[in-house]
Amino acid sequence: MRALTDHSDQELLRLADQHSGDHRCRRCGFAYSKTVRSCPAYRRIRDALEARGLMQLTPAVSPDRGLCASKGTGWAVDGIDIASWRKAMDTCAQCPLLARCQEQLNALLDRGERPREQIVASLLFTTTGQVIDRASLDRYAISRGRSTRTRPATVVPAVKLLEVAA
Repeated sequence: MRALTDHSDQELLRLADQHSGDHRCRRCGFAYSKTVRSCPAYRRIRDALEARGLMQLTPAVSPDRGLCASKGTGWAVDGIDIASWRKAMDTCAQCPLLARCQEQLNALLDRGERPREQIVASLLFTTTGQVIDRASLDRYAISRGRSTRTRPATVVPAVKLLEVAA
């Protein structure tokens, strides 16, 4: 079985259409209840599509839950997927519970605890708990994609190259 991240956008949209029905999911047979109107597979597919920005974020079922509730994959910092990081940060910034989330984050930071590899209160936290602002996302993704065994190429200024050629 392939991971959802390995599917193309079109394949995910097709899978989402297959996981629907009136009283039972046509694809997996999941029986809906009064409070659960989508199968677990559809919810995972929806989360993947939301992270890619192809499906509108669904609001939480309770006014006490933020837009990120039950959607951990969209707010996890893995790989170098800058587009999904920006999408999560933008969504966080629009959440009606952002102020409460910021208060909880400040309390956590005051205790000396730091989130790791996730986006919290519209801020990206690295593996070491450092905060990366939106302007530094590209630089962070590039550094995250580098191997520790490779050496950066030596950059020779164009002026030096012209002097050598002359």
